[in-house]
Amino acid sequence: MTLRGAVVTLFAAGLLVVFVAGGFLFDRETFSRGQNASVVLATDNTTTNTPAKPTARDILNSLTLEEKVGQLIMIGHWEGAYYQHTMRMLDLYHFGGVIIMQVPGDKTDEVATWTQSWRDASAITPLISIDQEGGVVSRLASDEFIQLRQRDLTTRAMAHTVGSLRGAELARLGINMNMAPVLDFASGTDSFLYERSFASTSHATSFANELIDGHKHSSVIAVPKHFPGHSDTAEDSHFMLPVVDVSTTTFATHVQAFTDLLAIENYQAIMTAHVLLPNIDPDFPATLSYKLLTTQLREQIGFAGVIITDDMTMGAITNQWSTDEATIKAINAGADLILFAAEPNQGMSARDAIIAAVQDGTLSENRIDQSVLRILRLKESVSD
Repeated sequence: MTLRGAVVTLFAAGLLVVFVAGGFLFDRETFSRGQNASVVLATDNTTTNTPAKPTARDILNSLTLEEKVGQLIMIGHWEGAYYQHTMRMLDLYHFGGVIIMQVPGDKTDEVATWTQSWRDASAITPLISIDQEGGVVSRLASDEFIQLRQRDLTTRAMAHTVGSLRGAELARLGINMNMAPVLDFASGTDSFLYERSFASTSHATSFANELIDGHKHSSVIAVPKHFPGHSDTAEDSHFMLPVVDVSTTTFATHVQAFTDLLAIENYQAIMTAHVLLPNIDPDFPATLSYKLLTTQLREQIGFAGVIITDDMTMGAITNQWSTDEATIKAINAGADLILFAAEPNQGMSARDAIIAAVQDGTLSENRIDQSVLRILRLKESVSD
């Protein structure tokens, strides 16, 4: 998948390229709003006569504040929406990606048309994602797709095969990100995550690693979720804020699956949980918590990739904060990509709120740049 934009390369015809002090300048409007051209992030400059392609840093430096802020937002696409409407939103607001929430069985073949239109509408490669966990959460639910649940997996080889097959299925449709696997462990059948979790904590890390690695064969990013974990909470965060009774001394055990997974490899992205751990942060759920996202996940565990929020329109958030307020808090806490799955139009309001927060000093533009750079570097792995 390629970055669509005005730049094919920094040296393509029609671009003004001026070398200054060993660097280069280019026309911002041409770069951002070009006509159906493609831009590929720098990955290999070994060919002697091949001009260097723009890096993630180069692209970041070319963007306006509005374009940068758009990259922080991912919107949902639902059955009732025309794919052209989502395409228009990507074009106008520079959103960083789309998550496909519904795919009617008789429209599976149309998904490739959707995803191609969204790439064509985006000046920068969009992350096109889906929740394809297997089992109860499978947006592609027809029998032509592998439907094995995480709970059904019994060996590492089986997990790797499922990851490889699932990655290939998604890549064929132009989907480059899967919001899975689930690392939350639920032993009680009353937990809303019981059917979605692994059968045992003893193999959660190794099976998750194999699933993620399998997706990589098709250049699909698999995103482990939901940090720091729901545990056996019966409360569903879609409707209310679950409370997890984890002490400061047991926290390390609670997040062990995430810590162990990142010890194998510092994966590219992680999704947050809308859960309150009052003994760690009594004021904010994990998605909005600096103590959990920055102090624990980034500084203590050492995660360097993209932090993606769970859907910001879920009751666990909206029962207490407006989506605009929560968005600013999440970014201040350390989140990079803000998800508006159920109500994609909220993404437009959140975008305006972020821009206003930068302009009034509530957020620094440097903080925005940190997240955009992580997102652009993530997109390098799904660019052709």
